[in-house]
Amino acid sequence: MESGNANQESISNITSNSFIDDTELPTLLATLTATNGKGDSPYDQRLYFEDSSSGYVKLLEDDNDVTADFLYFPNSRQIARYELEFTTSLESDVDDSAGAASTTGLYLTDIEDADLTMLGKPYTVVQARRLTTSGGGVKLILMGGSVKDTLVEGNTKTYTIGGKDYEVTSNFVDANSAKFTINGEGTRDLLDGETDKISDGTTLGVSALM
Repeated sequence: MESGNANQESISNITSNSFIDDTELPTLLATLTATNGKGDSPYDQRLYFEDSSSGYVKLLEDDNDVTADFLYFPNSRQIARYELEFTTSLESDVDDSAGAASTTGLYLTDIEDADLTMLGKPYTVVQARRLTTSGGGVKLILMGGSVKDTLVEGNTKTYTIGGKDYEVTSNFVDANSAKFTINGEGTRDLLDGETDKISDGTTLGVSALM
């Protein structure tokens, strides 16, 4: 049961700029800095609430027959739009696939391996590519997880995730790919930036090949 529409107010109407940032959520949307070989690049984070028909505070009765003011998002509707804006450019050289400087290259090598914290969670940029040889867009692949480590070919280490031990062996590593065994299960051949999943749903990814 819902009350009349006059008793609801959307987040987009409450926020003066249609977004919230570190003023409202100083930890989750903190202003932070990414660092690479080109220098430091501060960045801001924002959540935009632009749809007045979704994300509103309203007097409602919940499934337990409790009537109160709830923040309500209709099913299958967008909650918010996340934005990360660098206030100083995150710079990189442009290289070809061999690592040589090239104005028509696709590889943004200085951005790869940069660390970003988004919505309070740490990520590493494992791939940074221009979409075309003339520029006009960038594709980033980010990877985050419970454990990050370096594993030399032939070595085995045990990691504990969610109270469960995972014995990981690095079976093969070269300049292009790597293969692993996790608790007796083998992964496929993984390129830099790729992931694979074992039977219990745990995901392993390759963030760099050395």
